[in-house]
Amino acid sequence: MPSTKKQAKRAAPGRAPASVSIRMYNVGFGDCFLLTFHYSNEKRYMLVDFGSTSAPQGQPKDYMTRIAADIKAQCGSKLDMVVVTHRHRDHISGFATDGASPGATIAGLKPDYVIQPWT
Repeated sequence: MPSTKKQAKRAAPGRAPASVSIRMYNVGFGDCFLLTFHYSNEKRYMLVDFGSTSAPQGQPKDYMTRIAADIKAQCGSKLDMVVVTHRHRDHISGFATDGASPGATIAGLKPDYVIQPWT
């Protein structure tokens, strides 16, 4: 049976995006950036770091869960790449996948590539 779904054409290898958007999340003491690469026929999403060691003032306890949900909404439930710049807690703590954690939401976005630091 033929599929009725239309698949978006992938940008040609080596082709530069028309523009890039950077969304910076307030995670308190930590880092989290969602980059959107805008091509003529698609968008690609890259998450850089997802961690915090201290919540922003006045934020609810589930602020990282809310951020993970926003990342999911922004990228249409699909990440192309996750980049972890280094292994400090304020950059990686949100990636933990125990239970219904924010990291489980990020893992559910099934990134095609995960780039991790050596040290």
